[in-house]
This record gives sequence, structure tokens and C-alpha cells, in this order.
Amino acid sequence: MMIQIANSYFTNSRELPVSAASPRILEGQALVKSIENGNAVVRPSTGASTELFAGIALGQKFNPDSAIFVQIVHVPAVSPYVANLTWTPIASASNMLARVVSVDPNTQVVTPVSLAVYDATLANAAGYAVAVGGNNALTMSFNAALAGKTVEVTYQYSLTMMQLIALYGETYSPFTASEITGSIGVISDGMILTDQFEVSDNWAAFTSATPLVAGPNGLFTMASGAVGAPVSGSVEHVPTETSPFLGLRVLAH
Repeated sequence: MMIQIANSYFTNSRELPVSAASPRILEGQALVKSIENGNAVVRPSTGASTELFAGIALGQKFNPDSAIFVQIVHVPAVSPYVANLTWTPIASASNMLARVVSVDPNTQVVTPVSLAVYDATLANAAGYAVAVGGNNALTMSFNAALAGKTVEVTYQYSLTMMQLIALYGETYSPFTASEITGSIGVISDGMILTDQFEVSDNWAAFTSATPLVAGPNGLFTMASGAVGAPVSGSVEHVPTETSPFLGLRVLAH
């Protein structure tokens, strides 16, 4: 629900009216453009391929209720193959992504062992599996094939008030900037670190052949077969433990 502005940059942005049909816009969302009453307006993308990508929303005036977290866990070498999570993931395993990594003991640099990931399908081509524990418990159960492995887990969790203040500082309004002013800043050219993306997408596997689109609910997605407004851009940063944001270099209309 926000942009990590300190490590983002943009060379082109402007203020645009917000569509009457979608007055509530979250900072960092993918915006699309349409014409209302003869003028250009913006709203969050809905995942339609006929939409025109306008840029990324800039404007934060309300309290986020969730955040994205990246955690390194170590799968036990013997059964049960269960690891503890720091926070409770929202909803289900469909909001998660896990991959085997190696961590340099001296530099703490994290390197993917492979680009294979384990998500809501509960199995990849090699037959590995990963799933959240029953009733969204603070544990993660792994297939025996991952015994002794180091796994990087990305997920979304709900914020308490204390976490909100610690992460973002105490904001002063329950309303978004777009609801207050009827307009929103739109970044059309820049490199933006946003938390408005599909967590379960394997962003580390992005290539020049990967379709980057503005999907449902204003979320960026790159999953194979994903439908949405085409986005001209590339991935500059994937979520990590120290920076759980997606860095996108975008150029919009």
C-alpha cells in the first residue's frame, strides 16, 4: 500500500483526476487511463487486456493494514519438516512464494539455488511441496525433498497498530489521497519500489520475454497467461528480507 520512496526515482509524473467509479486508490497501485466527461481520468487496473496503463499511483494519506514480509527459514533435516514463521500469512498459501536459496555465511548474500518455486499448487515440476499449516498457523510444512534446505519465503501479513507505527510512522487520515483531493499523482517514467504486486509470482525469473501486466486490483503481475494492461518495463529489484518491495522500471503513456 505504499512506495519505498527513498530508493525510488522518477523523471516524469503529474496529477490526474480520479475516476468517479474508483475514488479509492492506494499508493503504488498500477493505474489505467480512461475518458470520463471528455477528460482523462485514472483508476486501479482491473486485469482487462484492453486497458491502457497510465503509471503508478503516488499519494499516501492513510494507514496501511498489511505489509509484505520476506523470511529465510531452515527446513529440519529430519521429520517433521516444519519451520516457524514470524507472522501469520493472510488468507492462504496462495498469497505466498517459496524458493530454495543459499546464504553466504560471511556476506549474508542470498542466492537462489534454482528459479523453481513452491506456491499454492503445492507442487512444482520436480514434485516438491510446501503449504501453510492448518488454520493459517505460524508454521510451514515442507515436503521431505526439501529436508535440510534453506528456503526464502515471501508472504503478506496483517499489521497491528504498533507494527504500523514502527514501519510507517503514525499517519493522520483514514482516507486515501485520492478520496480527499479527487486526484492522484501518477508516475509515468521511473524506477519504483512498490508493494502492490502479486506475491506468488516468481519475480526472480523475469526475463525480456516475460509479459509484465497491470492485473486485477491494481496489482502488477507477470505470471504466465496473466491478463491485463501491458506494461512497458522491467524488474530492477525482487523482494528481499531487508527490502520486501518490487522494483519496477516503467514507462507509461
